[in-house]
Amino acid sequence: MNQIVTSLLAGCRDAAHKAASLRAIMPGTPVLTASGPVPAEAILPGTRLITRSGMCPVLAIHRHSLATVAVVRLKAGSLGPGIPSQDLCLPTGQTLILPLVLPHRPGATGSIALRPRAQALPAHSLAAHGVCAQTEVLENATLLEFVLPGANYLQAASVQVLATEGPKV
Repeated sequence: MNQIVTSLLAGCRDAAHKAASLRAIMPGTPVLTASGPVPAEAILPGTRLITRSGMCPVLAIHRHSLATVAVVRLKAGSLGPGIPSQDLCLPTGQTLILPLVLPHRPGATGSIALRPRAQALPAHSLAAHGVCAQTEVLENATLLEFVLPGANYLQAASVQVLATEGPKV
């Protein structure tokens, strides 16, 4: 992590702690439903989302209004063409599935790193894996946490992100 971000987070330990425990996304993030992408804030309990293991109903949605929160920003297309489909802000502890082919570490212009299979990684570790991601602190942010049956990944902005685990239905 660069020194500016380290200093910013050092002055905002509460924000980093809150973000480390959240599995959430920002309002405005398109979430893939049975009828196509829908902004996260328009999703209601009972809506069926397309997840890593098929269609799953949303059991609950928790809104977190935070004075400050540490997030990782992924630029649109930073994981590949159209992935994510738009800039995506995730709490630092949010886990996402990386695609099989990723940009290589900085300095190896035009190279790609092939991975044997998709990997689940916390957002704060993306830069260490060669992904162009910026850590920043947002003020007066709202995050939406989706509760799905069992452990599952939902599709948000064309990226698979871990949802909060609810009871299996």
